[in-house]
Amino acid sequence: MQVLLFSGTTEGKELAIRLANAGVYTYVSVASDVGARSMPTDVSGLETIVGPLTYEEKLKLFADFDVIVDATHPYAKSISTHVKEAAEALGKPLIRVVREPSDLAGCLVAPTLEEAIALIDDDAIVLTTTGSKQIGAYAVLPRFTERVYARVLNDAASVDACHAAGLADDHILAKRGPFSLRDNIDDIEHYGITALVTKDSGAAGGFPEKVEACRECNVTCIVIARPDDSNDGFYPDDAFDAIMNSRRLLW
Repeated sequence: MQVLLFSGTTEGKELAIRLANAGVYTYVSVASDVGARSMPTDVSGLETIVGPLTYEEKLKLFADFDVIVDATHPYAKSISTHVKEAAEALGKPLIRVVREPSDLAGCLVAPTLEEAIALIDDDAIVLTTTGSKQIGAYAVLPRFTERVYARVLNDAASVDACHAAGLADDHILAKRGPFSLRDNIDDIEHYGITALVTKDSGAAGGFPEKVEACRECNVTCIVIARPDDSNDGFYPDDAFDAIMNSRRLLW
């Protein structure tokens, strides 16, 4: 049995290692060199494919595998959609890995980034942790460049995106997580943050530490809701069992 696993999460990496150790030959598809470097090189039966794939490339690749696993980030909907469409086109079993539900008590929750931004008070000092790609969306806020601080990855592309949106260096927190509760509290206190905007990335993405920091510092926590895929997905342990059951059926 051979499994092709699309990974962009801690759960994806851990599931791939667990499958390989159980004797399931597993190919892991990651979008970048950063993802490739996170994968171990000393696990027998585990190989990594690096680089984004077009829909046509997915179709060609899927033909060689028995089961397809989507363990990409909860918010990577376009990738998940293409993976699902390609698997269905070839009649390949698809297993989607989802994260456990988060504790959202005390948070303001919105379905989109734009609706989340609309919940920000007019005088709030904002820390956004939603990434650099859509940082320009915050420009609708009055005095955007004075009130918004962006915590983004410490790479040139992320910093350049913030600059392009109009943020100066002293409003760009370029660093790489995971961030502890203390890290989040330090950022909140240092910059006088009164509202934090985040995605519900789950425990693996450091989400509980952000929420707890907001609670301790009396800061408004605004959450972009996770896409609801709980009805067609498996939590990691259940995903492993489903794959192993598929293996027994193939035998």
